[in-house]
Amino acid sequence: MVLDRELFSSLALLLEYPTEETPSALEKCSILLTQRSEDLARKIGYVRDFVEREGLEKLRDVYTYTFDLTPACPPYVGHYIFGEDYRRSHFMVGLKEIYGRYRFSYDERELPDHISVLVRFLPLYEDEEEREELIELCVLPALKQMIKNLKEENPYRKVLEVFLAILSGGE
Repeated sequence: MVLDRELFSSLALLLEYPTEETPSALEKCSILLTQRSEDLARKIGYVRDFVEREGLEKLRDVYTYTFDLTPACPPYVGHYIFGEDYRRSHFMVGLKEIYGRYRFSYDERELPDHISVLVRFLPLYEDEEEREELIELCVLPALKQMIKNLKEENPYRKVLEVFLAILSGGE
C-alpha cells in the first residue's frame, strides 16, 4: 500500500494541538480527500465547518478535553494495545529505533506512540511488511478503540475515522 505523504502530514497536523496552521491543514486534507473519496472529504468538511462556526479556540478546548485532561481518548497507540504494562515501554523503544533507522525526527516532548507521530511516520516506513504489521497489530486496533471512545459530534472522531478508512482501504 502506498501512503500519500502530503495527506498523512496534513492529517498528523490535525491530530496535534490546534495552531494557526490547522485551518490550512483542513483545507489541504479536504482537497486531497476530494480526489479520493467524497465521503472522507465530507468528514473533514465537518471539522472545517466546526472551526469556521466555533473558532480555533473552541477546537483547542475540544482537543484538550478529548486528548489531554482526563482524556476520553488518550492519543497514545501503545495505551490501547498494552495499557500501562511494561510492554508499552518496549513498544516505544522499538518505535524510537525504527524512527532512528529512517532518520525520522519528531518533537520529543511527545511520546513516540502519539497518534500524530505515527501518522506522520507511516508513509516514510519503507519496509512494507513491518509497516503493515505495525498497522494491523497496533494502529488499527487503537484507532477503532479511540473512535469508539468519542461521541459522534466530536470533530476529532471524524479525523480518526478518515485515518482508519485510509489505512483499512475503505476509502
